[in-house]
Amino acid sequence: WRGGSPESKPVPESLSYLVDADAGERWWLSTDRAPNPWTVRALGTGHRRGRLETWFPGWTRDFLYAPAAPYGEEPSAPELTVLRTEETETGRRITARVRSPRGARQLSVAIPGGDVRRWSVDGRAVTREEAGVGEQDQPWELWLHAVPADGFVLELELPGKPVALRLLDRDDGLPPQAREELLTHGEEPPGRVTAAALDVESWGNATFVSTRLQL
Repeated sequence: WRGGSPESKPVPESLSYLVDADAGERWWLSTDRAPNPWTVRALGTGHRRGRLETWFPGWTRDFLYAPAAPYGEEPSAPELTVLRTEETETGRRITARVRSPRGARQLSVAIPGGDVRRWSVDGRAVTREEAGVGEQDQPWELWLHAVPADGFVLELELPGKPVALRLLDRDDGLPPQAREELLTHGEEPPGRVTAAALDVESWGNATFVSTRLQL
């Protein structure tokens, strides 16, 4: 957004829509410092600021967030299906298939409590010593890109006790009905610049669906 002046430097904006499938809640999210004339239509004047550990464990950035209305049909949450569980010397090895029924192109698997000793995706393995992440009480997160329709086979080496896990999928853009709702407040402000959504960043102008489970 250019702030109304043609000579002003464009300021990229971010606005995303998140569905918490477990709580039945929907939220507007932004990492901008403050709403601009477009994003304020979603965030309103009563938005809050803070970290959102429930959906983004281990992330240190602050979000602007506000409740959102439901738009369109309830989206399907990402799924994890356990294929096999084996005992190891230090706990368990769980083999599971993770997929996005709604066909999102990115999928995140997070274990807020960490203690992930080893993991592999479709047979490509990494240890926590190699990656420098996964220690106990250190949130662990794995982003998967270009998710195929049948998902990925994920293998996790975990402790013997139950472990909380968060699944979240991401697709570019807002739900069409959400954008239509924002346009009921008037035409788009001139000079809007949408922040790039780089895969390495895994953020920016998108629709997320989140669910939690125990392994």
